Amino acid sequence: MSSRVSELPEPFQGLEYVPPEPLMREQGGACVWMMRKNCSATPRQVLGFYASVSSLSLAFAVVFAVRGLWVVLPFSVLESLVLGAALLYYARHAMDRECVRLHRGRLLVEVVASDRVTQHRFEAACTHLEWDERDALWLCAPGRRLRIGGYLTVTRRRAFARELAARLGAQGQE
Repeated sequence: MSSRVSELPEPFQGLEYVPPEPLMREQGGACVWMMRKNCSATPRQVLGFYASVSSLSLAFAVVFAVRGLWVVLPFSVLESLVLGAALLYYARHAMDRECVRLHRGRLLVEVVASDRVTQHRFEAACTHLEWDERDALWLCAPGRRLRIGGYLTVTRRRAFARELAARLGAQGQE
């Protein structure tokens, strides 16, 4: 299929491909890569969605209970609880991310998962990248391994690995 705009179906006419923003940014002399989940809703939006769906479901259940079908109400409450648990899990992990900073021969990897923040420090000169058979990327130093780039597609993970490997090599030569 050609990428010419004139050959695209009607709904796609006039649209153009916008490449994803670059992973690496320069920040105060450091190279910074920020990798995060692709979440389409913020925790606040999830809360609004949950409140609207649950209140509508409970309103229908109350109407049925008033008309004598009281058995609908417990199922509506159960539905709201299960949906709430699933959305709570989603909201707790919506802001998960990995931040990799390379500055003056030191590599700092900050991993945020839910409300837990862990930091891993590596010396750039003795750190390298490895791939496993499932296309997972590992940051390796003597006696240590850390999986990174888990929030990226395989294509973006490979681009990140090329950028980081080049920068690690440049840091090691200084």
